[in-house]
Amino acid sequence: MHLTFQPLSEKNASIFIKYLDNMSFKHAPDWAGCFCRFYHTDCPDLQWKNRTPSENMDEALREITEGHMKGFLAFSDGECVGWVNANKIEAYPRLKGSVENYINSKQTAGIVCFVIHPEYRGMGIARNLLKEALAQLKKQGYKSVLAFPFSSPDAPQKAYHGTLKMYLENGFKVLESRGNMSVVRKQFD
Repeated sequence: MHLTFQPLSEKNASIFIKYLDNMSFKHAPDWAGCFCRFYHTDCPDLQWKNRTPSENMDEALREITEGHMKGFLAFSDGECVGWVNANKIEAYPRLKGSVENYINSKQTAGIVCFVIHPEYRGMGIARNLLKEALAQLKKQGYKSVLAFPFSSPDAPQKAYHGTLKMYLENGFKVLESRGNMSVVRKQFD
């Protein structure tokens, strides 16, 4: 499979929206309609659960257009097959208060979500998206990248943060483990 990648932008925002809007979230129905906005908000959980898919979609479109929501899309034969939400760590207010001890540079990025099309899972798309994101984040001047892989042995399809193994393969170091979740960081030279 030959993959190509595009940074999320106003040009491909409609592809991103269509990709997530048509995604099957049978394994986690509460993810449907998120449009990858959860970590970009800091509203209380009850308020988040009451947000509508159209609110999240409209907000995503606005934030993409304004250049605030970033990440990378993966394509196979012109079809979008994957997405990774990768941005400056400050773009994720939901993480505020829990990541400050791990930030070692003002130029720290975060990776918070992968969404791989069900028909393409297990083919290395997330690993390739991670490599692309790391290469582009380094080019953009980031000094380090934080990520938060979560191991769910009984439900591997819920590994939307990516797997610990793929981060370790790409030079991330474990900073802390909390139950099934790890905090990992990649330091660029």
